[in-house]
Amino acid sequence: WQSLRGTPCPYAPFFSFVPQYEQLNAAQKAYYLYFREEANSGNYLDAGQSYVLLYIYEILNLPEFIPPKIGIIRLAKIWAAYRKSMPVLDKNLIPWLADYGLLHGVGCPKNILSPFLTEILAKSNLKEFYLGFDEDENGTALDSLLLLTSQYRYENGRYAQGEHKALF
Repeated sequence: WQSLRGTPCPYAPFFSFVPQYEQLNAAQKAYYLYFREEANSGNYLDAGQSYVLLYIYEILNLPEFIPPKIGIIRLAKIWAAYRKSMPVLDKNLIPWLADYGLLHGVGCPKNILSPFLTEILAKSNLKEFYLGFDEDENGTALDSLLLLTSQYRYENGRYAQGEHKALF
């Protein structure tokens, strides 16, 4: 499956509570491969929850084909792209992303999760993972602590706008 590439094709509805490759008919398989190809490139197509979950399961379960440093970024990006339309992703990915990161020794991609990190921290049983640092982070422990303990968002303040925005 990992060597198969997708090409543009029409959407093919697919539903499964626990999606698996074997459940896909030819049209669904073609759409999944197209969806996966686009998602891997950062383009998130209209897709049902089953396609998104299959993509997530693929990343979680195939670290020998998808290196965890790439996998954790893909998981964070797919989560960010679909979480508003698929609230179940928060319930699933909050523990799954932490487990995946800890299991494979990769840090939290907070740069991707930052728009909803406060929501994650409020729901997570393993806040330490989300408060940890990824390899590309410029922040400090104080920034993470403030995210967790305060409703105040300096980025939204009146002085953090316009010509001064870069200072914040």
